[in-house]
Amino acid sequence: MKTRITLFNNIVSRNNQYSKDSSLYFSIIEAYGMLEKPQYVDEDEAKEKAAEFCNVISLYAVAFASGGISVSLEEFIKFGIDNKYIRSRDGFIFSGCKQKILAGLGLNIDMEYVEHYENLSNPEVMEDDTFYQMKIRSRSGAYHFIGCYYTDGVLYLSDTSNRGIGVPVYDKIAKKDFFWLLKIA
Repeated sequence: MKTRITLFNNIVSRNNQYSKDSSLYFSIIEAYGMLEKPQYVDEDEAKEKAAEFCNVISLYAVAFASGGISVSLEEFIKFGIDNKYIRSRDGFIFSGCKQKILAGLGLNIDMEYVEHYENLSNPEVMEDDTFYQMKIRSRSGAYHFIGCYYTDGVLYLSDTSNRGIGVPVYDKIAKKDFFWLLKIA
């Protein structure tokens, strides 16, 4: 699991939504050029899109690090947009499409949600050595998605924004901001 956690944290840190040297910008540019109907996206546009790509990158990071999918981030984005699971304009993943994206890329999951904040540390609910995606409300009031992993009885987050890498969830996410946690693999 330590190797998978390291891989996950590397994917998240390399694809920060706001850092000057984020790989995410170049992945967006490349992915949009590979679409069935290619779209030209320059670096400034890619940076604007990246600000909305938390759902895409966190889902990709947990699915890839878990070993459930083996495609590049560019191929993941292309697959989602070409199949109309991800909105091209801003990376929004349409309702009910996470499972379709993952299944289309070889990872079949049951949509198992943890919906009570108190259960994030409950070993009867949480599964050790497992990756998750969390939905929260950010300080701006918008929804935000974060990749997480549960190991040794603690749920950790690694955020493509500014909450940190490998940080215990309870240190950064308040109960009032929590919506759900989705088990990925």
